[in-house]
Amino acid sequence: MILMLSNMYPSAKYPNYGVFVRNLYNALSKRMPMTKVVLYKHVGKASKIGAYLSYFTRSFFAVLNPKVKVVFISYASYNALPTLVAHFFGRRPLIVTNLHGSDVTTESRFAQKMNFLTARIIKHSDMVIVPSQSFKDMSEKKYGYSGAVISPSGGVDTTYFKPQHVKKNPTKLEIGYISRIDANKGWDIVLDAVAMLVPTHPELHLTMVGGGVSEADCEQKIHDLHLEQVVTRIKMLPQKDLLAQYSKLDLLVFPGAGTPTGESLGLVGLEAMACGVPVLGANLGGIATYVKPNYNGLLFDRFDVHSLASGIEQFADMPADVKAKLAANALVTAKKYDAATVNEELADVLEKHYGKIVNA
Repeated sequence: MILMLSNMYPSAKYPNYGVFVRNLYNALSKRMPMTKVVLYKHVGKASKIGAYLSYFTRSFFAVLNPKVKVVFISYASYNALPTLVAHFFGRRPLIVTNLHGSDVTTESRFAQKMNFLTARIIKHSDMVIVPSQSFKDMSEKKYGYSGAVISPSGGVDTTYFKPQHVKKNPTKLEIGYISRIDANKGWDIVLDAVAMLVPTHPELHLTMVGGGVSEADCEQKIHDLHLEQVVTRIKMLPQKDLLAQYSKLDLLVFPGAGTPTGESLGLVGLEAMACGVPVLGANLGGIATYVKPNYNGLLFDRFDVHSLASGIEQFADMPADVKAKLAANALVTAKKYDAATVNEELADVLEKHYGKIVNA
């Protein structure tokens, strides 16, 4: 049996939180016996502490179960401890560690403090999985290992995220920001760039989808920049409701994570591409591995307002046939990250290495 440990998993209240982990678990469980211990999102310091203590305890006892032959860790920084403690007490199942952004970029204080556990669990891992080539290079350099398997975070469900026949207003250029409204996520420079362009490009309309701790600041900035008639704000939506938002866009603006290394992959950009929407993405990290300038989108220098505004303007001034070609190529790119394909490929790898063990 394979035990998946993840501190990110979607719930009814937070349907997008760790949805890629659930998608991967569902795919793997079709091929091999799986069980899981997961943590749902909690808000508030006391609630988080209590939830994590319970989660670590449940994880520890789950690892001790002799039926568990392989432990699959999703997010090493937050999930290594129970397996390492069990390892100390002599329980030593095979370990597969799936690294994600904060495992390497360590942007939060907690991740920084727990990073030594990431290094330790990697040392004991039989397999390390990463979401992109750029993240593979970065993580191998940081932790001194080699041979990581690349699997793009569960991929994109192209049976759901696909082009829709949506009638668009030809006099408008619909651009979108779909991400958290938190510090360093880039929502503020998107607003600044739009404010710079509106006087010369009155056809611009921006839809912002997402929630976060900076929502009040976002609303205030929209007011201060006099963009109330230009920007539509939509709070966080479950993944199943994002299709309609992607489909009405001409261009997705994707600043990515607020870390020095950017997104480890950036599924939002790939979801947009699967809907036939070109992406104007930050030229860094995982985003830059699939956004190819003038093929399926454009790149800009992250956190550079002028670079972002220039990218939006470049797209706005493109002839319709050029925009259509970018959209068509975006679809081609997204198909390479099809969830069924990438999850089956990862299942093949796991089954090849551990199939006989977990099915015994």
